[in-house]
Amino acid sequence: MSMMTCSLNGALTNGVCVCDKPWSGPECGTMNFKPVSFPQGYGMAPNLTTWGGNTIHDPTAGRWHMYVSAMTNGCPLSTWGHNSRIDHAVADVITGPYTFVDVAVPTWAHNAAPIALKDGSFAIVHIGTGEGPASGGQNCTHGNGGGGWAWDKMSPSSLERAAAAHELGGGSTIHVSKSLDGPWVPLLPNSLGHCNNPAPWVHANGTIFIVCGDAMKRAESISGPWTTVSTFTHAGGPPGNYEDPFLYVDDRGFHLIYHVYNTH
Repeated sequence: MSMMTCSLNGALTNGVCVCDKPWSGPECGTMNFKPVSFPQGYGMAPNLTTWGGNTIHDPTAGRWHMYVSAMTNGCPLSTWGHNSRIDHAVADVITGPYTFVDVAVPTWAHNAAPIALKDGSFAIVHIGTGEGPASGGQNCTHGNGGGGWAWDKMSPSSLERAAAAHELGGGSTIHVSKSLDGPWVPLLPNSLGHCNNPAPWVHANGTIFIVCGDAMKRAESISGPWTTVSTFTHAGGPPGNYEDPFLYVDDRGFHLIYHVYNTH
């Protein structure tokens, strides 16, 4: 019997997978969803183009804090490579709707992955450097992709680093804060290195695991050092492009949820 029987989402009983909630299907690979009401999440009212969005719960205030990629200047998702910034929004329930509070990390920053650290502080791991203006990128308010660039407001050193991160598909920047309300400052030095579309998770003992591409790394501190503990492929899964992983852990093991698409 394969150790991956029932996708680590259930148990094999008399040759049939008995799935844990909320999973179903012959291999417990289909997630069941409850009906939703709109608006929910972030960006629906008023309409705003966003991508991803991860939350942290503040038990003291009873509120959910979301950090989400938002496109500036009325631009579509196609401008994510320069118009994306990380918005901070809050809600009283996890489904929202979430209300904008402030810009946690300005342009260019994308694929925010916030985590609560063992010492009570917080980190957002993301791609891009976040060294541009909050309203950087193209101006699409009066059309799709019109207007100019706002990179000219950046210092030469910041511009060079931001351009290099953009060309690499994202760099790997970590911003840290003592509060979910910020301010968020770059972690220096940052020893993670290149980690496209990072997916972090924090163990109860404080150990940080993070998926970067086809590898999982770990560190005892957000400052590192980081050690690669495993590598993997997507062989056996549906054909397509795998991106934007989300890492979580339950009693059965480590899990990754991906955005998988096939342009053909």
